Amino acid sequence: MWEYERERGGWLPMRPEDNEVLEEASATDPHCKVNVGSNGQYVVDLATFLQQSSKTGKSRKVRRHIVQGHEKVVYLMRHGQSEANATSGGSRIVDPALTEKGREQARAWAQTTINWGVGSVLVSPLFRTLESACLAFSHGTAPIQVTRCAREHGWHEPSNQGSPLEQLKARMRNSNECSSAMPRLRGLHKLAEVDKYWDPKSEPDLPRNELRRRQKSASKYLLHKILNGPSNNVACVCHYNVAFSICGIRLHNAEVAMCLFENDAAGNWNLIRVDKLQVPEPSDVESVAPAPSPVAAILPSSLSTDVDSDSGNIDVDSLKAAAEQFICSGSSSEEELPLFGNRPRSASVLVVGRSERLNGSQVVLLGGGMGRDQYRFCDFGGGLDGGPRRYGGKQHAAQEREKPELGAFRELAEELLGLHGDAARQVSAAWCQKAQLIGDRPVVHRRHLIFVCLAEPLAEVLEVSMPSVRGDKTSAIDHLANLFKPNSEVNSISLVSIPELLSGARKELVAPASPVWGWRGRDDRLHFYSFHQSIALEHLQHIPSQMLLVQGRHRRYSVNPSKLEQKDLDRECSMQVFRMGMIRLRHGLTGPRGSIATLANTLQTWASQCRDQPVS
Repeated sequence: MWEYERERGGWLPMRPEDNEVLEEASATDPHCKVNVGSNGQYVVDLATFLQQSSKTGKSRKVRRHIVQGHEKVVYLMRHGQSEANATSGGSRIVDPALTEKGREQARAWAQTTINWGVGSVLVSPLFRTLESACLAFSHGTAPIQVTRCAREHGWHEPSNQGSPLEQLKARMRNSNECSSAMPRLRGLHKLAEVDKYWDPKSEPDLPRNELRRRQKSASKYLLHKILNGPSNNVACVCHYNVAFSICGIRLHNAEVAMCLFENDAAGNWNLIRVDKLQVPEPSDVESVAPAPSPVAAILPSSLSTDVDSDSGNIDVDSLKAAAEQFICSGSSSEEELPLFGNRPRSASVLVVGRSERLNGSQVVLLGGGMGRDQYRFCDFGGGLDGGPRRYGGKQHAAQEREKPELGAFRELAEELLGLHGDAARQVSAAWCQKAQLIGDRPVVHRRHLIFVCLAEPLAEVLEVSMPSVRGDKTSAIDHLANLFKPNSEVNSISLVSIPELLSGARKELVAPASPVWGWRGRDDRLHFYSFHQSIALEHLQHIPSQMLLVQGRHRRYSVNPSKLEQKDLDRECSMQVFRMGMIRLRHGLTGPRGSIATLANTLQTWASQCRDQPVS
C-alpha cells in the first residue's frame, strides 16, 4: 500500500490505480521514475521516495506501508484438465478450453472456496483458467481480476497465446458458467492493450532467451502483486509452471497449493509453509477445505496417470512413464527453480521441555561441536540437502526443500541419535506427524526456519520405534538427552534454562543448567561424558572420597570429580578432567540480529504457559 505525506502531518493512501502502477514499477525497476495522478501531473522517484508536482514543482514524501507480523494466505489453483492436457500434441491447440472432466474438477471446488474468505481472485487470461475460476468460485462474491502476468510459460506455443479480446468475450458469453460470472470480471479490457507480459502477436518471433526473461519477470511480478495487495486471503487460478515458480509445488489439474506468507521485521515476505489440497471427491463437495495443521508433514504421493502439464508434445504412454517416475513435464521452456527469493535455505529443531533431574526447570536441548575457533553449542539442524550423499541424500533434497520440516527433523535424528540414511528419515517422518510446535508454526529467522517443539511427543515416538528403558520419573527432555549418541557433527549435549538462553542475545557465554563434563585425550582432543554421567559427576564433585566408575568402549575408568582426574584402570595412567561451567553459543544465535532474539517471544510465551503444569 503506497501513501503520501500530508502537509499537516500524517499519511494518506494513494489512488488504487496509482498504487497498482507503483507496485509494478517497484517490482521491475526500484530506481525508476513513475507518472501518477489523474492526468499524470505527479512524478514519483522510487530511488528517493519523493513525489513532485509538474505544475507547482513542490515535493512531498511517499512510502510503501508495510505492517510487521502481517500474514497472508494464498491459494494457488491450477486449472482443470484442458483439451491440451487430454490430447497428444495439445500445445498446438489455440487457447484450449476445459474438457468435461476439467469442468467437473473445477466445479468440485465451488462449495469449498466459499469458506476460504478470499478478498480477490486473480486469474490468467487464458480461456482454460477463466473457465476454471468461474466454476470454482461460482458461489462467491469476490471480484475475479484478469491478470496478464499469471499466464502460463511457453508463450511461443499456440496454447499459451490466448484469444483476441472480442473472440474471448464471445466464447465466455456462449458458456453458461462463464456468462453468469462475467459481471464479476475485472481488467478484461486490458487484453486489448500490448504489454510486456501480453503481446501474443509478436511473441512467436521473439528469441527464446527473451521470452524466458519475460516469463520469469511475469511470475516475479505476479508474486509481488499478490503479496502487496490489500486482501489477507487471495486466490490465484493459474498454471503448472506459474505455481511452481512461486511455491515450488508441482500441481496436477485442479489441485491447490495453500501457501502461508508472513512479514518479518525487515518487511520481507517469507513463505512459512505450503500444503497441497487435492481435488474434492463428489462426496466431499459439501465439506470445508482443510485448514493447515500445526505440524503434520504432507509427504509426496504418487502422481496420477491422467495428468499432464499445461503444454508440451507428450503422448499418453509418455504420461504414464512420467507419472511412475514422479516427473511432471513442463512446457518446452526449461523448468526453473522457484522465483520466491526468501524460501528457506536451512532448518533446525529446538527441543524444549521441563527437566525432572533439574527440579522441573524449563530448558532447551543444545548440541555442542568444535567450530572454526572454539567449542560452541546450538540447536539441531542444517541445510535442506537430504543428508550425506553416501546415504542417498541427493535423492531426497528436493523433497526436503518442499517440506522443510522433514529436513529439520532428519538433522535432529542424525545429530541427536547418530542415525543416518533411511533410518534417520523414518524417524523424521514419524516426528513430523507427532511433533507439537510452540506457536503452531516454525519461527522464521532470515532464510532459516526454526521448529520449536515439545520434547514429550518426540520421546513417545522413540519409545515405539527405538524401545529403550525410560524411568517412571524421567521427563521427556531428560530421556532424549540420555539417548544422545556422539557423532561426527555433535559430540556433547547440554540443557540450558530459558532465561539463561535468552541472555545469550547479549553475550556468547551462558551457564548451562546441566554442566558439561569431559576429559582431554593424549592428542589433547576433547572427549565428553554422557548426560547422566555428567549429572552424577556434578553431584559428586564436592565429595572428595567419591569416585565414579565409567565403562568406556574398551577400557574402564575411575573419575575423581573433586580432583578433576580420570584414571585408566587397565593401563594405570591418568588424564585431565574438565568441567564447562559456562558454554559458548554459536555466532548465529547471539547478538541483536541472532536467532535467540527472534525466538524470545515464542520461548517466553511457552515458559509462562507451562509454569504451573506438571512435569512430563
